[in-house]
Amino acid sequence: MKLVVLNRYDELGASSRVRFYDLYAYFMEGFDEVVSHPLISNNQLRRLYQGKGYSFIPLIYAYFKRLFLVISASQNDILFIEKELFPYIPAWFELFLLRKRKYILDYDDSIFHNYDLNTSLFIKKLLGRKIDMLMLNAQKVLCGSHYLLERAIASGSKKNYLIPTVVSAKKYIKVSKDTGQGVPVIVWIGTPKTIKYVNIIKEVLKKLAAETEFIFRIIGAHTFEIEGVKLERFEWSAKEEVKLIAGSDIGIMPLENTPWEKGKCGYKLIQYMACGLPVVGSAIGENNYIIDETCGFLASTDDEWHAALLTLLKNQTLREKMGNNGRKKVIASYTDEVVGPQILMHLNQV
Repeated sequence: MKLVVLNRYDELGASSRVRFYDLYAYFMEGFDEVVSHPLISNNQLRRLYQGKGYSFIPLIYAYFKRLFLVISASQNDILFIEKELFPYIPAWFELFLLRKRKYILDYDDSIFHNYDLNTSLFIKKLLGRKIDMLMLNAQKVLCGSHYLLERAIASGSKKNYLIPTVVSAKKYIKVSKDTGQGVPVIVWIGTPKTIKYVNIIKEVLKKLAAETEFIFRIIGAHTFEIEGVKLERFEWSAKEEVKLIAGSDIGIMPLENTPWEKGKCGYKLIQYMACGLPVVGSAIGENNYIIDETCGFLASTDDEWHAALLTLLKNQTLREKMGNNGRKKVIASYTDEVVGPQILMHLNQV
């Protein structure tokens, strides 16, 4: 049997990389053939990260290419779809293409809010319930967070499952930290599109820099500046990301309090914790399920962010204890060794 993976992005896209490409070894165990057809190429993503937006003609070509792939797929193939087939195309068209086909949907973001909370009344009317209709007709819906799972249930879908975004325990390692007088490192990893979240705690970081010494390490957004804060900036690369995280001391995940952020899967936190780092994250969405008092701090205000980070910066013993606890939690529930077989089971059942 053939598994056709219709993912949103090529390997530069974090969601597709961690929820599809990193799990291909498990897919291969259950199918005679596995093929992947990303909608958005790496070249398009590079343009997006440079602030240029997608190039129109290659995007139209990608839509037609995907249309041909879906039409030509055998009715015996299993279609594993990331989010939707065609962004901003009505549900009735996708459902027509998917009629009599076996398909599973996978979500790691609240993309339904691109439609139902859109500022355009036309988009709201045309697409507001698109994702709900796709969920309702899917054989299964895999959700990366509790918020997404609640939406799937509300759509009327009967086969919905919580599948967290995970890391590899073999790849993500804990590094013994210097017990001397090294300057502690706070780390954030993301993209040029998501660095905006660091602005939420910009003033907190400035205040901390005036009180104690630390380095703020940014992975994936090399042009960001914070006056008065000692920065290290690195381009993201698959080869270096684990090394850079593991060589840090505290991992952070600030978020805005909007419906979109409530659907996020907390992947940054899982990366940090897998490397044995204590974490501080906004008390929003899936962060509330990942962070507990044994492995880090939840923060809702500037004062809470300041208190949490200052406590960890000043207490290496606490950092080590929380980091160890966090890694144990990840090993138990948030690795591909745990989740990969679960996804394969769902695919095989379809």
